[in-house]
Amino acid sequence: MKKSNKIAILSEHQEEIVEIAEIIKSITSHSYQIYDFNRVDECIEFCKNRRVDLLLAHTSSLDIILQQRESLPDKNLEFILFSSSSKEVESGQNIFNIGALDLFRYPFNRDEIEFKLNRYINEYKNMVKDYNRTQKQLDRVTRISDRQQSELKDLNNELDRYKHHLEDKVEEGLLEIKALNREIEDTQKEVIFTMGAIGESRSKETGNHVKRVAEYSYLLAVKYGLSEKEAEMLKQASPMHDIGKVAIPDRILNKPARFTEDEFILMQRHTEFGFEMLKHSTRELLKTASIVAYEHHEKWNGRGYPRGLKGDEIHIYGRITAIADVFDALGSDRVYKKGWEDERIFTLFREERGEHFDPKLVDLFFENLEDILAIRDRFVDDGTE
Repeated sequence: MKKSNKIAILSEHQEEIVEIAEIIKSITSHSYQIYDFNRVDECIEFCKNRRVDLLLAHTSSLDIILQQRESLPDKNLEFILFSSSSKEVESGQNIFNIGALDLFRYPFNRDEIEFKLNRYINEYKNMVKDYNRTQKQLDRVTRISDRQQSELKDLNNELDRYKHHLEDKVEEGLLEIKALNREIEDTQKEVIFTMGAIGESRSKETGNHVKRVAEYSYLLAVKYGLSEKEAEMLKQASPMHDIGKVAIPDRILNKPARFTEDEFILMQRHTEFGFEMLKHSTRELLKTASIVAYEHHEKWNGRGYPRGLKGDEIHIYGRITAIADVFDALGSDRVYKKGWEDERIFTLFREERGEHFDPKLVDLFFENLEDILAIRDRFVDDGTE
């Protein structure tokens, strides 16, 4: 049986609900289950208890929706606004800045609503599908690591029982423990790199991009004064900086032209998607990866995204990955551009010192430029990926 898409309609005016509902019911490409509400509190309570694919709400309810959105199980509930007053629309906020997908203006256009609803539902399904697939892969890796940890515990108990009588067995067991620990660490590192490569491959970028970013990040971390452990942790986590791109539609990710305003806003959300995927892990490596995914597009001057952090408010992992990622991205071919010449990149970095980038890191970049270029030459793209 075909699953129905659940749509909630919220308006104080029943005639508006009826008109929009009739338009939705006439759409044959999807099956819609419609729930209508005249009171915003009843609508919010409904959304707390049942999953809703899309909310269409009158602009008069916007303030309360934004206030209550964080209390919903799905904090990223997609919603579309509609209004029967052109003056109300003109005086309102930019709908894209507050997270709305679109704005339907009165008089309602049946063809426009049908076209956009089909598009949003399809994109939403694809995003959920990609997100769930990635989450299953991460869950599988976690289960593998937990099983290995359990095996280590059992082996330690066995060693304790026999250590006074079987010294040779103890030594053998200790070697096996070390091997299992290395296997766990290697498994985590391999998964991190593989997941990072998946994120990059969806935007037609090469696996060597994440390798170069990892090496640049390690070098800058050491030169900045981080410990060897922190530098190595960042090196292993940095390939996950763009993992959130798995939730971005291909039509946007690989568009060979400038983004529209709403496309750019959706593209920016890859930082939030990546953070949401990784933030719940208790493992230090994945915690580091969540920071990198969330903050590598923040800028020193506070004009970055997603939170507009400024200066030292940005974690050092995010600041380091930002300069490593931008250097490699500017010098590489993409679907929308050719790679820049080195001098053009160096000029930009000097101009963005204290603007986009941490000034200390820019200085370290130029002080260690020979080593950075050597890394690039060692992991050069071969043109076959």
